[in-house]
Amino acid sequence: MPTRIKTLTPEQRARMTDWADRWIEVGLRTGDMDYDRFCQAAEKCYRFADIPWPGNVIRVSSPLVGALAAPIAAHILSSGAVVDAVRGAVDDAVRGAVDGAVDDAVVGAVDGAVDGAVVGAVRGAVVDAVRGAVDGAVRGAVRGAVDGAVDGAVDKWHPYIGGQFYIGGQFWVGYWWGPAYTSFFREQCGLELNVWERGLAYEATVESACWWWPNRRFVMVCERPVEIHRELVSPKRPRGWGSHRLHRADGPAIYWPDGWGLYMWHGVRVPEKLILAPAEITAEDLAREPNAEVRMAMYDRLGGERFGDLLKLREIDRYDYDSLYYDVESAALITRPAAYVLLETEEVDIAAEEKLYFLRLVCPSTGKIYHQGVPPDMPDALSAAAWLAHISVADYQPGTFVES
Repeated sequence: MPTRIKTLTPEQRARMTDWADRWIEVGLRTGDMDYDRFCQAAEKCYRFADIPWPGNVIRVSSPLVGALAAPIAAHILSSGAVVDAVRGAVDDAVRGAVDGAVDDAVVGAVDGAVDGAVVGAVRGAVVDAVRGAVDGAVRGAVRGAVDGAVDGAVDKWHPYIGGQFYIGGQFWVGYWWGPAYTSFFREQCGLELNVWERGLAYEATVESACWWWPNRRFVMVCERPVEIHRELVSPKRPRGWGSHRLHRADGPAIYWPDGWGLYMWHGVRVPEKLILAPAEITAEDLAREPNAEVRMAMYDRLGGERFGDLLKLREIDRYDYDSLYYDVESAALITRPAAYVLLETEEVDIAAEEKLYFLRLVCPSTGKIYHQGVPPDMPDALSAAAWLAHISVADYQPGTFVES
């Protein structure tokens, strides 16, 4: 077996796609965790990090529960010690001694061109499918929920609640040091290194459970999701960053055994009511929503006619122009008539106690209509469009060239 790899064989290159798919399945795995396998693997990780195994592994039902409970327990058990010291001594040590050591060893044993090929075809594909479509959304939701729950009550240590005090389990299957990358060299290329036992220990934690929180007194580990629902963004791009996103029209796009999860509309996290009871969405719901992406999702879910009816929008200015874009399929420049329409609510909004203003615009390549909120002091539609583009009115050129 080789101890250094300078080239990949055609057979090894041919196996990259299947290998990436194998680990994508792990990253998107649902159902019960393999608790016994996780405990055995985590104990080995502690041993490699030269940290005594606490022998106390607590199962939690979702990332939110673990993100709240683990730092609180660590804080209590450390008798007031700063949680940063606990975190630095445990999860950083585990990651450095296991996944970090394996990754460093692999990088040192393969030629740069070989490394780049595997990074792009294997690790990149897995990162895109799992981290790009799922992990980022979950981490953001956990941070937001936990920060809102503690609300500064424990600001001495709560910054670590939001996601730094954990190891990502199945969602870190692809990351820069993930097993999708390192295991390819071991199993497909036959690379012989003295760190593979460490790699196997870390891989087993990824294959058996979701997030986990290591501590000197305990380990918390999160169950896998019950379901994960994704959609393909475009058939022209079946793989790669942004190719998939969380989406479900009749329930949570991802959720855990305790019911905590995310309602997602084409990759945007939205209120539960928009998915389960869109007919109950009110004008106040639309008016109170500060996030432009969520408001666009509301528009898409409700339809333009109902969105406008709820807010009682009326046109106050319009700017017509020709929109130019390049159509990839026909390989031609196409011009379409388009318009910016400045709208306002007819009545003073109950939630904001003032009228709301929107600019209606059309995506030139798809024809999709959007409503973007704008400040009330916009004198006309063109000024509102320039404001959204962060460009002065004098420099703004409507009908900007875009590629479909």
